[in-house]
Amino acid sequence: MDQREILWQDFEVGEISRQSLLVETAKQIGMRIEQLTDLSHPRLLRDVAVERKNGRYFLGRETIPGLVSLGESLKDKLPEPEELCGWLITALEVLTYVHEAGINLEGVTLDNVYLSPEGELYLADYAPYRMLSAFRPLAHADEYRAPESFKDTARSAASDVWSLGVVAYRAACGVFPFTDKEAKLIGENILEREPLDPRYYNPKLSAGLAELILSLLTKDPAKRPTASSALNQARKLKEDGALRATSQEEEAFVKGADRKISQAQRSWQRKRFFRNNWGWFAGGIAVILILVSLFRSGKTEEIVTAKTTPLEVVKIYYQALDDLDVIALEQTIDPKVGKQTIDLVSRLHVIEKVNMGMRMQSVQNIEQKEPPPDLVQVDDLQIQGGKANGEARYTATYKLTMPGEGGKKTTSRRDSLLLRKVEGKWRIVELESVEL
Repeated sequence: MDQREILWQDFEVGEISRQSLLVETAKQIGMRIEQLTDLSHPRLLRDVAVERKNGRYFLGRETIPGLVSLGESLKDKLPEPEELCGWLITALEVLTYVHEAGINLEGVTLDNVYLSPEGELYLADYAPYRMLSAFRPLAHADEYRAPESFKDTARSAASDVWSLGVVAYRAACGVFPFTDKEAKLIGENILEREPLDPRYYNPKLSAGLAELILSLLTKDPAKRPTASSALNQARKLKEDGALRATSQEEEAFVKGADRKISQAQRSWQRKRFFRNNWGWFAGGIAVILILVSLFRSGKTEEIVTAKTTPLEVVKIYYQALDDLDVIALEQTIDPKVGKQTIDLVSRLHVIEKVNMGMRMQSVQNIEQKEPPPDLVQVDDLQIQGGKANGEARYTATYKLTMPGEGGKKTTSRRDSLLLRKVEGKWRIVELESVEL
């Protein structure tokens, strides 16, 4: 590639009030170009200059005649498994090269991945696209966001791998892995929902290739494969010829596709229903609580007293979690520390009461008097620790069963708890919980 092959792309902004911002952006892109000057991978298209010409700013990028974006290429067809794996290998080779140089591309999208007329794949730096987003909105920008980006963490090599996973899923399936009719739900899906197996959309894929794509979409960046390790997996799949499903596997996924996809859609709809109707549920529980209060003495039962030991407070906390007892929970944990937990238990308590009310009103269940479902279970609880220097520290390990997509989900957890006296009573003032 030489200077004659540079493609000048205009990103002029006509609004005078934003001209100074454009000048500053041009400077930032220039600094980014200098940062990548020493990179010379044959499949990495480098930006080479920012130039001002006749009052306009232009971005110069190395290019090859006939290049088209991957998004344009995928409009009419899905790639064959062998072609998809070849693309993945090339993209992972570029990412490995860039990451080993201590740099990341700040994302991989359908807009910065290109195909030559011969089907060869090229990547371009995504940083300028992000810098120019103030002037030109990025298509499907939220679809590519890594879970860690919602925690205001800096973009990293792991984020590059995630966004490549999104591109690979879109290329393989024809749909984005976390898309939603309501744009505001995309972020929630990225954080909470696991993507459907790509083989339900493209049954030609082998189990190994589908697993590789899904591994790139591992939500925990610490557990997500590096570009280098994913590259080794992709190369092995290619060497073993394990890219295409057998006829029996393909037939099985073709038969189950409509049912599985519709089940996932119904699950999303249920989640949307509960979210949009929390007001109704809250109103229902408010009525229940008012009725309950008429039969109470008017004074909240004192569960945690000045004589309650810190170990007893911890035990009451986990019992309250298991029983969905909001009152006990509020007495054991500092509201600032436990707001999310208290809110969650309150919402589950609402659902439990609504379920109970619906069962009581059901003619079919009057004779049976079935109890409401046990929404939360705390099992195998083990507590270690003690009191020293005016505070108490404990570690609790247990199994927590909670409502999950498609039913209940059980996870093993470990909590670190710190207790201090607040207004003469022991309370949990710090709580860190991790999934094992």
